[in-house]
Amino acid sequence: MRILRMPMKQATLLILILALPVRAESARWADHTIPVKAGLELWLDASRENEAREAHYMNRLADGQAMEIWHDSSGRSRHLAQWSSVFRPLWRSGAVEFLGDDYLAALLNPGLESRECTIFIVAAPARATGDFPALFSAARRDGNDYTSGLTVDFGRSPGTAGSVDSVNVEGAGQTGARNLLVAPVATDKGHLFTISSSPGSTVLRADGTVSGRRERGDVAFAMDRVAVGGRFVDPEMRHFFEGRIAEVVFYNRRLDEKELLRTEQWLAEKHAAFLRGPDSDQVKLVPVKDAPVVQMLVPGFRVDELKVETTNLNNIEYAPDGRLFAGGYDGRFHLLRDRDGDGIEETLDTFSNETSDNYPVGMVVKEGMPHYLLADEIVRFRDTDGDGVPD
Repeated sequence: MRILRMPMKQATLLILILALPVRAESARWADHTIPVKAGLELWLDASRENEAREAHYMNRLADGQAMEIWHDSSGRSRHLAQWSSVFRPLWRSGAVEFLGDDYLAALLNPGLESRECTIFIVAAPARATGDFPALFSAARRDGNDYTSGLTVDFGRSPGTAGSVDSVNVEGAGQTGARNLLVAPVATDKGHLFTISSSPGSTVLRADGTVSGRRERGDVAFAMDRVAVGGRFVDPEMRHFFEGRIAEVVFYNRRLDEKELLRTEQWLAEKHAAFLRGPDSDQVKLVPVKDAPVVQMLVPGFRVDELKVETTNLNNIEYAPDGRLFAGGYDGRFHLLRDRDGDGIEETLDTFSNETSDNYPVGMVVKEGMPHYLLADEIVRFRDTDGDGVPD
């Protein structure tokens, strides 16, 4: 174990999750600054995914980790899942990164049927490869999205280098591919796509500006199943998206202009950095080949290897007298001490040896004893025999 010290100081398998809508109020982990809640049916917010996981007693996602589930913040528990590890997208910097062969999906029970909808999608396409790479897909359980439900994708033809030239919105009452994107959008940054649809017309807005529209018949679309990153085109999932999606907000009605503008402004402010894209003068860090295990970037630090062996630790804290308390990812708790006075701990006492998934997420030493924050409680240890080791 090493401790940093500072001196003195293509897919054919579709697996879906059954989800029952249980309440109309948004989930307790949701971003409660959302300006419009009426008609909210599905809300995927990557920036709050780790908070959702903590609420379900799941481990937080590390940057670049594969996602088996994307929690629905609408309060209806329509969580999208991917139980096959082969087809999971990655959680990266508060967005979900799709690599062109992965997706997340859910089977809704009961399903949704509506003649109106408003969809907000905050996404950054990596490139437009053609063949209808999809941001969002909904369909009847036994039908295709383009006849029974709805698809929002990037169209049939590949985009020119560095841009997306097409956004196709089609489905029940509006069959046949149609490009609603008037002007190309760049692939090196995020964009806000807003789709408003009801009998009579479907309108696409790109980054807050009306882009294009198409006629739509008086036909309800079905959402028995829903997916992001791919399309329901039987007999298998197809048309996979490559890029990142930060948020998807779906309403079962056509928002009025005031509601639409408020929601667009809220999303634009919330995802300002994502929509802006990388700074032009930003230098990308390149990993060093055969780099040492520990690298120091700030002067004043020193690395000492302790002469003890233990499992991975996620919390360490010094007591005023120099004792070092530690909590492990395996749920065990330790005390490390320097008995020979050389400044390096060489003695390890494990005072709680029982392993558990309920590992500490924080700790503090108060009155000489450690207090650990677990998922559902705060635990305080005491030294009852005066030997300095908690009992």
